Amino acid sequence: MSNLSVFSFEEKEVRFVGIAEKPEWVAADVCTCLQLSDTSKALETLEPDEKGTKNVRTPGGEQEMLTVTEPGLYRLIFKSRKPVAKRFQRWVFHEVLPAIRKTGSYSLHPSQPPTLALPPAEQRLKTLVEAMKTLAEITGGRLNPYMEQQINDYAANLLADHNRQSLIGTEEKWLGVVNFAESELGKKVPLKGSHYRGHLGTWVRTFYPHLGDRQETRLVNGVQQPIYVYACHDPVVAAGLTKAIEEFFAHPSPGAALRQAGAFSKKAVVTA
Repeated sequence: MSNLSVFSFEEKEVRFVGIAEKPEWVAADVCTCLQLSDTSKALETLEPDEKGTKNVRTPGGEQEMLTVTEPGLYRLIFKSRKPVAKRFQRWVFHEVLPAIRKTGSYSLHPSQPPTLALPPAEQRLKTLVEAMKTLAEITGGRLNPYMEQQINDYAANLLADHNRQSLIGTEEKWLGVVNFAESELGKKVPLKGSHYRGHLGTWVRTFYPHLGDRQETRLVNGVQQPIYVYACHDPVVAAGLTKAIEEFFAHPSPGAALRQAGAFSKKAVVTA
């Protein structure tokens, strides 16, 4: 397991998994920043010492991910023809690398003084009731309407807070395969082309049907549509999705493989 530090470039997170003596980054994160849509293809021309793999801790559990070393990072920057590449290069040279050399890591969130926690809602309600009794004794039960309304609103908010704290939250996370690929693995799933998002969903359902067949109606591009969702809180399912997604992007022609498997003879369901 590598040491993980996370930093941010133009609101995009990039995971640093190396050390000061040997900087190394998650390749998918770098490619996302440089607008290189196919991570596997981008790494094909890199030398063995310019890329590698690391076990990285993710919300779905420990995953083996493609990485790039410092020379590989430079090669990817030069490979990108997007205007963002120049900004990314300057940021790496002037901010990230100096910080890594100095501290051994780069922190996304600088240390901040701790925030004092409020007492529990139940305790605040009890204090409010006692204060109201004292106030009633002082005023003879006569409050101006404005103050009375303010107190009623405050009490209602406390009750709502207390009720929320009494509910048991769920840790389940059901995601569509495209959502999982982009939010959990940092991949950019294109809207068209040989590796577009519709083929990705079909790939998972065709070659990994054991990962689940649950469907939910969700808002996709402004329209309520049925989509397949997966139990990404389950480490086994998350690992299976990760493997399926990596295989999909590594395949030179996933559409041809799906046609050969007869995947397009079934009725399509939206992937998200």
